[in-house]
Amino acid sequence: VHDNAVLVAAVVVVAILGGALVMSWPSRQEKKERVAAADYYAAKKAIVVKDENPMLAQFGIQGDPTPESLKAAAEGFEKAATSYAGTHTALRAWLAAGDAHLLLKDYEKADTAYRHAEGHGTPAERYSALAGRAAAQEGRTLWGDAAEIYRRMASDTSLPFRDESTIALARVLGRDGKRDEAHTLLTKFEAEFPDSQMIPQ
Repeated sequence: VHDNAVLVAAVVVVAILGGALVMSWPSRQEKKERVAAADYYAAKKAIVVKDENPMLAQFGIQGDPTPESLKAAAEGFEKAATSYAGTHTALRAWLAAGDAHLLLKDYEKADTAYRHAEGHGTPAERYSALAGRAAAQEGRTLWGDAAEIYRRMASDTSLPFRDESTIALARVLGRDGKRDEAHTLLTKFEAEFPDSQMIPQ
């Protein structure tokens, strides 16, 4: 009887401790997200805009970021992403790092950053990662690689802006010398996307 009582007590202790760990997980994860977000926004604040026009700024048009500040921001975003892997902020940081590298025309680094974000997050975030990767391939004039990414985006019904991706696919196919395939896409476009605002004229 004594042994059974000890066993029962041990099971209860394990259950309590296990429950405590489960209960504390959300708060620990939330704390990690908050710290990650602080680093993310610190990196974002590193971006300095040149020739800022106060009149245009009120409409969200702030001018061009300086290359030096973009480099600093990209490093900050990447540090936040690697330091807080597994958080949603890390995903946002990889996307932001890719955007910064893309603006710097460092297409290889941009593609690497977007790859880290690819396949994760909301449909809009997954779209952004793929669109960034496609833009990086275009920057390197890798039309075939860009076309394959746009093809994935156009065929994935879980992603938004499939009509835009189809137009982009036709554009890079044309640049890759595949004008017949591009023409076929555009010919079928209206039937596939009857409500699109991008129907070719």
